[in-house]
Parts: sequence; structure tokens; C-alpha cells
Amino acid sequence: MNHLLDDAPVHSGKILLAAARGGLIAIAANLLLYLVATSLLGLQLLVPSPATGEIAPLPALAMVFATAVGAVGGALVFAALARFVRRPRHTFLIVSVVFTIISFASPAVLPTDLATILVLEIAHVLAAIPITWTLLRDTR
Repeated sequence: MNHLLDDAPVHSGKILLAAARGGLIAIAANLLLYLVATSLLGLQLLVPSPATGEIAPLPALAMVFATAVGAVGGALVFAALARFVRRPRHTFLIVSVVFTIISFASPAVLPTDLATILVLEIAHVLAAIPITWTLLRDTR
């Protein structure tokens, strides 16, 4: 892991492709989590609809969209750090870990059952790891 955090220059032209690669891995992992939770474990994953506030089953597409947004956000943050910070890889890892921890708050406050909250918390980790990893690894 130390080689991922060295001071090697960040090739800005590789950030978009790295984020796409990490995002696709994260989407696949989260869809697998979704399928295990809903099909194998029989969870309904009931969450409030952003549009109406009604409690309804979480659509798989929502997992895909939220994960893709995370990949785009990670790419933007990494690109900004690469431009303005002396040690962008090290700083990005710290920012990623802190943001992932902070992101646990959103599922935790949902008016739903503990199983749904835990699945959503796991989804945040399954998104953060491959996105962060590929941005650090594939932009050398």
C-alpha cells in the first residue's frame, strides 16, 4: 500500500478512466450486495423515497446511481488535490476515509430497520474501497 501513497506525480489524464474503473467495480460489488440482501436474505430494504417521502423498497438502480455519484465525486476531489496539494495521494486517502466515515450518518438516521441500515453502511464501504484504490493505483 505504501507505493500507492508515494509522491509519484498524478497523471491527471488518467483520473477519469481510473474513476470509471473503480466505479464499475464498486457498482458490481454493490449490486451483488443488493442481490444477496434481497434475494438470499429476503430483506426488503425499505427506505423513504426522496421525491415523496413514502417508505418503499430501495430500487437496485438507486444503488447504481449513488455509487456512480461517489465515483465522480472521488475523481473531482482527487483532481483538485492533485492540482493544489503537495502530497495528493496521501491527502486523498485521508479525505476518502474521513468522508466514508461521515457518510455512515445518512443511512444511520433513516427511519428503517437495522438490517437495511447495515446493508447501506456496507454499500458505502464497498463503494469507497475500489474507487479510492483505483484512483491511487491507476493515476501513476
